[in-house]
Amino acid sequence: MDYTKHCSSSGPSSSCSKHFRICGLAIYMHALSIERTYESVVRKRSTIVTCGFLAVVVVIAVAAVTLISDTAWIPWQQLLGTPSSKGSEEATANWMDISRYRSLVLSASVRNYNQRQAQVSPPPLKTLPVLNSSTHNQHRAWHEYIGNIYGQDFFDSPPRALDLNTFTWFYWNAPLQDQVQYLHLADWFDDRPRIESGTPWTGGKLAWTWGPEHLTRRMGFFVWRPPSLFCRSGCFRTLLKERNFEVLRIGPNEFSGGYEKHGEAWFFHTIGSGIFLRLAGKQQYASADIRTQRSCKPKTERKCLQTMSAPRIELVVRHGGRKNVYWPSELQFLTADGHRCENDFNFFKFLACRNMVLPIWNASRDHWHVLALDTSDMNSDFLLTSGSHR
Repeated sequence: MDYTKHCSSSGPSSSCSKHFRICGLAIYMHALSIERTYESVVRKRSTIVTCGFLAVVVVIAVAAVTLISDTAWIPWQQLLGTPSSKGSEEATANWMDISRYRSLVLSASVRNYNQRQAQVSPPPLKTLPVLNSSTHNQHRAWHEYIGNIYGQDFFDSPPRALDLNTFTWFYWNAPLQDQVQYLHLADWFDDRPRIESGTPWTGGKLAWTWGPEHLTRRMGFFVWRPPSLFCRSGCFRTLLKERNFEVLRIGPNEFSGGYEKHGEAWFFHTIGSGIFLRLAGKQQYASADIRTQRSCKPKTERKCLQTMSAPRIELVVRHGGRKNVYWPSELQFLTADGHRCENDFNFFKFLACRNMVLPIWNASRDHWHVLALDTSDMNSDFLLTSGSHR
């Protein structure tokens, strides 16, 4: 924004130019009127100091606005104190490449969705590797990706394997660019055939700007797989014995905030997020909410059911804390190495940990009509969850 224009405009902001005119007049009169009384000189000096201070404030404000506008796409490497280096420049370029890839995928997804009945579901992911400490050289890109999410020594202490074919969530920087060219966009009860296991997907057009599963596109995408812990067809509020879940959630927003009134918190069960919800005490428990179909409305004489092409796998957690609090302190989030997952969740509106260096895009910049036409308006407006690698 050009604040100098406001200083020369009419209305309330015209006071800027008025003050500057007073400054000039005060200086001129002071030079020509030495014989004036001491009190008059003091008043003019006070006016000069005030106007000079005003000019300095305006200059600083314009400079600050210019700096912020120039770095708005990725401010955290500068504002959180990450030193400038060749490595950080390469990292920035890498994030920008991922940002372009994300825009291309979303654009192709929207165009496919807009074909309506002619749309084609994306192919399921090909078989992914099973990683362990001995596969680093063979699958270096995957080890770097997993190291950032689960910790650099994840495969070493204790020795373990990780089957990527069980993942139901991937961040945008996952090395899947050669496989994932577009996503299946699923609306609630869209009455379309069930997508195959391994199909990448996210929310569709009907709730593009406010739906919880839609706004997860800020960091990544889902992969549909049959539920691993819960009933495999459809269940509603099935109480679970498990006390540790890999999860993800967004918010609060106008839609999701209304579900917290009863002391409950809703999560996606996302294997691959690297963030674990650990329940504590008898007052905390979780139930599964998986819906695959519902009765049509209004009901007719004939049996009518609406189905979901990508059934949501959600957890409803009773946390025992204050109601109407979206991020209650009673809930404990951990990373795979046992450290607390901490961040300003209300600021990011996403469950994202500081010790995972990942970009969060601004979903409001994902304009549906622009994505449907082309990718000329690349959305590169993102923040980093942290300023340094762990």
